[in-house]
Amino acid sequence: SRVGAVEVALADSDIQAVDLKVEYLVNPLAVDITQPRLQWTLQALNKTKQNLSQKAYQILVATDRQNLDKNIGNLWDSKKVVSDRTNHIKYGGTPLKAGMRAYWKVHVWDQNDRVLDKHPGHIGFWDKGLDASDWTAQWVGAPKGTQQQALKNLADIDANLIKSKPGLVPVLYLRKSFATNSKVKSAKLYATAQGAYKLAINGRDINKSVLDPEWTDYNKTIQYQAYDVTDELAAKNTISVTN
Repeated sequence: SRVGAVEVALADSDIQAVDLKVEYLVNPLAVDITQPRLQWTLQALNKTKQNLSQKAYQILVATDRQNLDKNIGNLWDSKKVVSDRTNHIKYGGTPLKAGMRAYWKVHVWDQNDRVLDKHPGHIGFWDKGLDASDWTAQWVGAPKGTQQQALKNLADIDANLIKSKPGLVPVLYLRKSFATNSKVKSAKLYATAQGAYKLAINGRDINKSVLDPEWTDYNKTIQYQAYDVTDELAAKNTISVTN
């Protein structure tokens, strides 16, 4: 029977590839480099067996899951590579355009040169990040002057001690409303700020980290983050940012 055939295929190999990562991340939404490094972990299918190892691997990368289900890598098919490496393997397929998603999986041959070629396998993905030319938006913010005047007027001091209690600097709060005219199939939000920011859509927190975009020299580099907000959008929406 068909079920029996699948069971035989699953018994052919002792290992499978799991915990797929791209640049050390699980399903990252913004990978800037054109040849990201891929890695995976080997998992034993039979916990009682020992001395298991990988003899070879094959990486398949496709534009959709349907191709992977058919073992078609229309973006990249590494073919069978005799190697025990499981990390730092550079993507060698068709370059991705900004915002494009690539799905991938790995076939691994065990120490006895057996592979789960009929097993669907674990599937991961990564999205290509934005290129410099894709950044067309302008910085938005409050008018200059939110910093306390007493701090702005400080100058070099020699012998005198100046004490000041200017109070807290006001928090920058931005809001914008927008509407969607039809059902949203997919929505991704790219965001950053000159300093820690908190982002919300319709009152729900989007970024869970409290230190985004993390420290850099803002005069040289500002990191950005990408968020999948497909499930957060309604017909009418309000996006808010505190900084």
